[in-house]
Amino acid sequence: MLSRKTKPSDLAHYQRLVGVLYLMTRLMHKMGMVSLEEHIENLPDSPLFVQVGGFDPAQVRLYNAVADIFRLFFMGVDNPVVIERSLALMVRHGEWTGDELRLAETAQTFLWAISIGESPWVAAELARQVIPVAIRPESAAWEAWLRKLTGRPSDEYDRDSLYEEMSVFFASLDTGTMATDDELLSK
Repeated sequence: MLSRKTKPSDLAHYQRLVGVLYLMTRLMHKMGMVSLEEHIENLPDSPLFVQVGGFDPAQVRLYNAVADIFRLFFMGVDNPVVIERSLALMVRHGEWTGDELRLAETAQTFLWAISIGESPWVAAELARQVIPVAIRPESAAWEAWLRKLTGRPSDEYDRDSLYEEMSVFFASLDTGTMATDDELLSK
């Protein structure tokens, strides 16, 4: 039973999730899995959230589910089948609301890309190129959710605009506008 129902009302929830996944992946790629331990074991205090607008307590269940998958990576589980099954369980049995489910599916796609890529950087590239546009462009429900995130009615919805917004967001993370990698690691 859900104790708290949350509904992302704007792009901020989506950006926060994808931004944190992107930063964790980038950190894992540059510094190795051990560098993630402090972040996945104490999510609310992770300096990664500073770069994406702060930790959202309303989404704590989702971030804990994501951290569980990173824990599998941390323990050396590199079998994509095991990761895929764990991700499927996360989505299927998470008791998500409709909007939370879209965020969970975003995390599922992103984390699955890490598990099959030769490098974790594959997932960062997936986030940069695919997720901002749409994970499942054939899904009417997904399209409607993206329209809701951008606040545009269906006749004004523009995938290119969402891609632009997310590209600017990733560029700000890449340039360390809010914090540098060294600052993240020293906290």
